[in-house]
Amino acid sequence: MKKIIASLTYIIFYFLFSTSSVFASSDYIVTNFQSQIEVQRDASLLVTEKITANFLIYKHGIIRVVPVTYSASGRTIAAKFNLISVTDENDVPYKYSTSRLAQSVQIKIGDPEKTIIGEKKYFIKYSIKKVLLRYETHDEIYWNATGHEWDTDIEKTSATVISPYAEILKIKCSAGEFGLTQEENCESDFSRNEAKFESKVVLSQNQDMTVTLSLDNKNQLVFPSELEKIIDLALDNWGYLIAIFPFSMMFYFWFKKGRDMRFESDNVYTKQESVSRTVGLFEREHLPLAYSPIKDLTPSQLGTILDERVDLADVTAEIIELARLKYLKIEK
Repeated sequence: MKKIIASLTYIIFYFLFSTSSVFASSDYIVTNFQSQIEVQRDASLLVTEKITANFLIYKHGIIRVVPVTYSASGRTIAAKFNLISVTDENDVPYKYSTSRLAQSVQIKIGDPEKTIIGEKKYFIKYSIKKVLLRYETHDEIYWNATGHEWDTDIEKTSATVISPYAEILKIKCSAGEFGLTQEENCESDFSRNEAKFESKVVLSQNQDMTVTLSLDNKNQLVFPSELEKIIDLALDNWGYLIAIFPFSMMFYFWFKKGRDMRFESDNVYTKQESVSRTVGLFEREHLPLAYSPIKDLTPSQLGTILDERVDLADVTAEIIELARLKYLKIEK
């Protein structure tokens, strides 16, 4: 009897602790994620996300991470993200803050002074540029609708793409592990100007739903001109332009005060009072020539300095030098 009671007690405690741990690891669940993506005339995307979350414990809100740098069809896409609004179902704004991560934008939604529990709805509206790719045969949209950096599960996921300025030719979608193509987990259907996608599976952490659309390249979309691309590139990388200023200042001071000096004459060994000058900016350096003995150095000393050892040639040269100085007399 004691063994039966002990076993039942163990089972009850195991169930309670395991259940509490599950709820502790899942503070909230996204019960529904709906994304509406509208292709704009300027080839950008206007995205409206409706996120329904059920909070199991008191929390401040959710964190939405939108991927903006990723690879698609062998190309690297660096999208330009612009957050328009974050509201509830009554169009009342939420408090939020944004920050840039390595390859994504993080939107932290919620009031740090308040906690919430139960079901809440979030409407996130933003625009995305530079995601529509151009090919010879078609234009293409490749978009990660949900992102893979959620800290909870998404029970139901759907996306609708509206393309009023370009006819949709072909679509596909994938749902499941991030980085893998799992088309069997996704349902899709499309007409001339609208495509619908839905995940068949619950999306957990490090899982996402990605949609791809091929558009007719004979369309009404207006892509940026080369000049607009250059201006946009300059605006996106203005920090590098500022970095030119300190580099220019360093170059100026080096040009005026930091360059080497050299004598006007190549024969500096017999004319110690030679006038010096600054080495030219593109002047090619060469070895100075000496047409007379170097002052205060004998041939053997100089030969030893050059190769750091005394050779037979150094001794021979020293004998000739001593004879030149009248210390020795050499007879044939």
